[in-house]
Amino acid sequence: MELEYKPDFDRAMERMEAWWHCEVIDRACVQITIPRKEGNLPTIPSKRHETLRERWMDSEFQVEAHAASMAHRKYLGESFPAYLPNLGPDQCATLVGAELVFSPGTSWAVPFVKDWKDVDWTPQFTSIYWQTLRDMTELSIEMGRGKYITALTDLHMNGDLLSAMRGREELCVDLKDRPDEVREAIRKAGELYAPVYDDLWLPIRDAGLGSTTWMSVYHDGRCYGTNMDFAGLISPDMFNDFFLPVIVDETRFLDRSCFHLDGPTALVHLDTLLSIPELNGVQWVFGSGNEPCTRWIDVYRRIQQAGKCAQVIIGDVREIEQILEVLPPNGLLFTGGGWGMSEDEVEALLKRVEKLGAKHAHAKIGKSV
Repeated sequence: MELEYKPDFDRAMERMEAWWHCEVIDRACVQITIPRKEGNLPTIPSKRHETLRERWMDSEFQVEAHAASMAHRKYLGESFPAYLPNLGPDQCATLVGAELVFSPGTSWAVPFVKDWKDVDWTPQFTSIYWQTLRDMTELSIEMGRGKYITALTDLHMNGDLLSAMRGREELCVDLKDRPDEVREAIRKAGELYAPVYDDLWLPIRDAGLGSTTWMSVYHDGRCYGTNMDFAGLISPDMFNDFFLPVIVDETRFLDRSCFHLDGPTALVHLDTLLSIPELNGVQWVFGSGNEPCTRWIDVYRRIQQAGKCAQVIIGDVREIEQILEVLPPNGLLFTGGGWGMSEDEVEALLKRVEKLGAKHAHAKIGKSV
């Protein structure tokens, strides 16, 4: 595939495909973007909207603004340009009746479930919210031809979907007081995953693109960052009993999957996730106040030893070399940092990353899935 904003896309994705298998072509995967200063750069459009809702729901403006902003960046290493159609993390709840409240940087669903037995689980693909996501996806596919990838939107399903519908505290109480009703709701939510994913993925696939999302991973077939932020609020026993089966189903549906493990309270579920044969990797997000990523080397080691790949979120590019001093490059994808670097400095970093990886040429990690 040739992309104007990423001329070496094919080579970069060869490295990423190796990453999925905990293998290394020549070095660990590194994703860095820097400002593009040369060339005739397009003007990023601006527009006055009467309300935040109007701004978020303006498909044409959103796609055009993001498409123009991508032209202002250089995508180095395994980074690549992609537009993410998005109305916020709770947008899947609108498929079963939720309304969204918008703020400048995010949105949230208004909990509406009083009794799980009253929920109509028929997905409302004709809702104004989902139609907007469809419009964003279709417009992005057209505008991005030969320039960038169109991503799948943020799919917070399983426990996150139930939490958006009911409210976090209420769902925690329901798990104790109404376990059978919650189990049935989880089963119904699980049945939505495949049709919801494919509703947006099939037009992307038919345009000749692979799949990506907010996690900046890529595969020619179905890939996604599976997630359940609600997991940080419940015990391992409750997680395994109620939610693990539906998460396993999601990973089995996908060709490549990387679980977004969010926050220190969610670390209690890491071993359970690593035991899922179909799960390819884990993105560990340690959260604000828990930096730097080098504090969590033991977590990345556990992921590697389980034969899974890991996405490492960095704040400073020096952390890449610090981690590669002690861990082999197999299955490591470093994302972030480098905003103040020049292209020559990034290229020099990538060469150092390759040399550091060579130190571990005979290292053994867990069996790849």
